[in-house]
Amino acid sequence: AWSTKGAEYRYYEQYAPVTGIEGTTTNSNVKAYPNPFIKNCVIEFNNETSGENLIQLFDLNGKLVRQETAYFPAGNNKWMFDGNSNAGEEIIRGIYILKISNGQQVSTQKISKL
Repeated sequence: AWSTKGAEYRYYEQYAPVTGIEGTTTNSNVKAYPNPFIKNCVIEFNNETSGENLIQLFDLNGKLVRQETAYFPAGNNKWMFDGNSNAGEEIIRGIYILKISNGQQVSTQKISKL
């Protein structure tokens, strides 16, 4: 957006809040508890087929905070999130977007750290 003040022109950038991750759908089969969490969080999800799953955690700025790849069978599965980043440091308080993908299905879930 442009603004004029006297003979001076100023440009102000406008940022839109992050509302999701492109190309994903929220899946009611993904559950996180406790949510919000303090230290650890259990992630439950359902795979239609067996295979490798990419588990990613993003902050609301879109920065990748944690990523893991693991094999999970078809059906109900659990993954224990220890509350740490890829660097092994405890993540800060806030809201995060969890994304689980296995090549055939992509699911997201909002989780909160206290």
